[in-house]
Amino acid sequence: QMLQNGVEPFPTELALQVVREELGCEIENVFSEFGAEPVAAASLAQVYKATLRSNGKQVAVKVQRPEALSTVSKDLYVLQRAVSVYQNVIERWTKQKT
Repeated sequence: QMLQNGVEPFPTELALQVVREELGCEIENVFSEFGAEPVAAASLAQVYKATLRSNGKQVAVKVQRPEALSTVSKDLYVLQRAVSVYQNVIERWTKQKT
């Protein structure tokens, strides 16, 4: 199943595990209802509908993909290297023009 950004969702059981770890308790202690499927998925996270046990308000729970930090770190490294190469090219070109 593909959701909003054309990104496949990661398994809900994995998302629930992430939420449990972040909350430091069982999901049922915080939410009276928690969606069985994500309502949206993107490259860094996916979103579930839930209802707070404390006041009954419906909320959106954004769950970061487990590999998101690693992916972003790699992307930033590649970007940093590309900027360095581009900067060197500009510096050489500028020296040739002056």
